[in-house]
Amino acid sequence: MKSRWFTHVHLLLAVGLFLIPAVGGQAQTVERILKQKPSQSDVTVDTPSPEDAAKCKFAAFNEGGYKGKVLYGPDGSTPLRVICRQVGSKEKEDRIEEVRFFHNGVEVFRDNLINGECRWLGDAGTRIARRSSNGLTWVSISPEETSAEVVKALATGDLARYKAVALTVDEIKSLGLTGAIADELTKQAESVDSGFASFAASLKLPPDVIWGAFNGNHPGLMPKGKSGLAVDLPIYFNSGVVLMETADGSSQSHQITISDMVKIGNVWKVVGLPSGEPFGSDSGQVSANSVFFPAMGGEGGPAISEQEEDYSQWTDRLQQALGELEQASPDQVAGKCDEVFNLYMEIASKLPQERDNFIRESANFLMGQIRVGHYPDGVKKLEGLYEILKKEGSNRELTAFIRLRQIGGEYYAILADPNVRGGDKMNAGDDYKENLVAFADEFPRTQAAAEALMTLALDQEYIQENDGAVNYYSDVAQDFPNEPIGQKASGAVARLSSIGKPFSIPGDWKYTDGTPVGSLATGKTTVLFCWASWSYNPEDFDMMKKIAARGDVNVIGISLDQEAADAQEILKRIGSMPWKNVFVPGNALDVTNSPTALALGMQAAPMMIVLDAQGQMLLPNVMSVADLEVRLDGIADAK
Repeated sequence: MKSRWFTHVHLLLAVGLFLIPAVGGQAQTVERILKQKPSQSDVTVDTPSPEDAAKCKFAAFNEGGYKGKVLYGPDGSTPLRVICRQVGSKEKEDRIEEVRFFHNGVEVFRDNLINGECRWLGDAGTRIARRSSNGLTWVSISPEETSAEVVKALATGDLARYKAVALTVDEIKSLGLTGAIADELTKQAESVDSGFASFAASLKLPPDVIWGAFNGNHPGLMPKGKSGLAVDLPIYFNSGVVLMETADGSSQSHQITISDMVKIGNVWKVVGLPSGEPFGSDSGQVSANSVFFPAMGGEGGPAISEQEEDYSQWTDRLQQALGELEQASPDQVAGKCDEVFNLYMEIASKLPQERDNFIRESANFLMGQIRVGHYPDGVKKLEGLYEILKKEGSNRELTAFIRLRQIGGEYYAILADPNVRGGDKMNAGDDYKENLVAFADEFPRTQAAAEALMTLALDQEYIQENDGAVNYYSDVAQDFPNEPIGQKASGAVARLSSIGKPFSIPGDWKYTDGTPVGSLATGKTTVLFCWASWSYNPEDFDMMKKIAARGDVNVIGISLDQEAADAQEILKRIGSMPWKNVFVPGNALDVTNSPTALALGMQAAPMMIVLDAQGQMLLPNVMSVADLEVRLDGIADAK
């Protein structure tokens, strides 16, 4: 609810560098802080009326490695703006480096005046972008927020804004795609420049149109190797409709239909242009055809097949069923899950060239519903799938894939069952591990077996049974030496086998400031703190700061992230740290298999490696920061 003394700001302002106001002059300081406006026009922030501005107060701000001033509303406790600079910055002490904006007491937007980064927070969204003279470059944006950008770009005829969320020809090349599907994607990407203006004009969207919803279903995955794809690619197939209405709500709701979205790094990109009719004239006849959906099963032939209408019919039915499942009441969920699964099976039978992909997708769908306790009957469905494939005996990899999901489904169904007691759940965990061992013996040298062995190896690491972990990792490394999973297993073997030996990391690894890491023989106990944005917990960093302050420990941070932006985001959240961090960039599409994760054999984060003063391995896998403190105390007592 809006406070009576707030008015809303919707301004587009070029952001420069400002000085933090001097403490003297309360009215002047409040006025100068309130002059700070968000750089982006779609952010609603709270600004007091002139009368209430005189009642605002400011105070010193020093938190999380930043210091400056925070401006509070007339009630003295509701924040309006924070202007700050990073502690330790070598620039002028009174320079503003970052401005934080609030709405109803919640931070909703952040402008970094040094690197041009802007972040949406709270209920304003999750986007991260960087400003330049050419507009915004997205660092992270969800599919829902991408669809909202599509709406605003079309409503205002802003080609640059649309292209910022559209898949480019260069990105298509970077994916490694070849053949007909690459040709079709390239054609779609090139159509944006030539067709955007006429399409936007034909829609006749009011400039003040408001994005309402993105009705896409769950994303899918195009596996590595299909059509030359270099890595697994997350895709929203035939993404769905985007709903909107005018700002005053006077017009009927309207929709456009997006064909496909793909995830490049942390950015969801649209393929080509959407489909839609002029605003206010929805006939319900408009649909978009997926580029990926009909092409995933084959390596050649047209990207949009001759059976396009059949594909569209099946995908529309599947999307409708998934949408109904999302809206289903608790007593309807099981029935809707039956309907979705049956559709997967029907499509698999009607489209034989896509059969394997749909069976995999159905198994992943069942596992997802079993995990959250929505569909315990999914275990029987997985069992039935496995029996069919086993009887056919024609696809060993797919059979193993389904069998592993069946084993996992049985275990997670017990975990999700509120009627099962803790002791029985522990017993189920033991049974699960035994079943994984038997499975790996039954389906040796399959990708699914490697997945099972990696799960078993990590479990052994957690209970500090390193010899057992090495055995599992060694099998994977031997069977898949050229695959990321095998490389990661090999890294784990090297780490776990180094106890009592000198331990080193690749010579080309560098700290984030560009300096080489050098020798790990630092003259004191050294902790390699391996962390990742995909497993971020601020308490871990807070505890590690205390450990680094002990004086008898040298800490080196190692980011397991693929993208510099992800690592930098965590570093900025944490603020100043009493240790240097290593970052090695990798393939942004393969999130958990960064060069650092592969070399060190890291499946989980955080994980700590402890070396002695001479750089020799003491502890290869401390699994929690709290446990690390206890271990370090023991090392200190033993000296």
